[in-house]
Amino acid sequence: MSRIQKMGREDIIVIDDNFVLYLLQLTEELSNDAEDPYHYPVIRVLLVLNEQYMCLANAPTSPQGGGGPVTNRVLKLLSTHGHLYRTFGENIILLLNRESALGPQLLILKLLYLLFTTPPTYEYFYTNDLHVLVDVIIRNLLDLDPGAGKIDEERDGQRALRHTYLRVLCALLKNTQLAREGSNYKREEVRRLLHLLVNRSTAHFAPVDETVIRLVIRCKQIEWLKEEGDEQDEEIERKLAEVAPKDSEVAKKLLGMSIEEAGESSLSVIDVAAKVTKEKPSVPAPRRRRKKPDGVNSNGSHSDSLRPPPADLSASISSDDTRAGDRSPFADDNGEV
Repeated sequence: MSRIQKMGREDIIVIDDNFVLYLLQLTEELSNDAEDPYHYPVIRVLLVLNEQYMCLANAPTSPQGGGGPVTNRVLKLLSTHGHLYRTFGENIILLLNRESALGPQLLILKLLYLLFTTPPTYEYFYTNDLHVLVDVIIRNLLDLDPGAGKIDEERDGQRALRHTYLRVLCALLKNTQLAREGSNYKREEVRRLLHLLVNRSTAHFAPVDETVIRLVIRCKQIEWLKEEGDEQDEEIERKLAEVAPKDSEVAKKLLGMSIEEAGESSLSVIDVAAKVTKEKPSVPAPRRRRKKPDGVNSNGSHSDSLRPPPADLSASISSDDTRAGDRSPFADDNGEV
């Protein structure tokens, strides 16, 4: 179902709490029978449902409205009844450990990301299971090679998988019981992994992309991973400065400048934006304007055809309200390091 199409709002709201609880209960009842053919398919149905909720939450709002946000019932019921259904958590870690295909790994990682970024489910997993998960993430991140794909789709998939693993690792180390004093599992191994991710070359000599470096810096800022006078942190900062786009490059990209001489400027787009966005847009007070001679603007320029567009007040309204289940591990917060 998930490979064919996205579920519509009318279809997904039919799913109620009792159905999701029934699926979770099945995972508990079938856990003692390793030969049961329905055990892992039931878990996959729950993973697909979570994916459908996330797709619906991140879909653009239709002009007709269509009601309020749809609650991710998988996340909701694990938040309220998670202590009764820990077998499900144990099994998704087991599946991640065995899985090699891209799609199933992403399905599992998306749910793990939500569980580790939702306060009621911070400690849904047993500590020993978290230790296994850390080992699995370290191994898979070292094995992933985003430059090894034969076609662009494969390389993009490997790159997205690496980013998702790093986002899950950051939330795992920061929000779960691993952050408690005395529970810092494999601190040195994690630090060594983060160092290798930004310093080793891939098999095809692909440069480390900026997103990986930003995510590594985000992980290095976790309190129990910090170390005074760490030279690795300074080296990572230098790497980020090397891959970050220069001001002139940003200006060329945003302004569409392709001629070398025309692209040179002493004032970049970033500098201009910094000056323009210092003050938030507000509703101007009504006032009577003085009449100007025909063809003369208020700034002294002669133009009767170019007029400033009216202020768009809707742009000042934030659309990033946090809702349960709509945090996507693919959304890179470049502003947050």
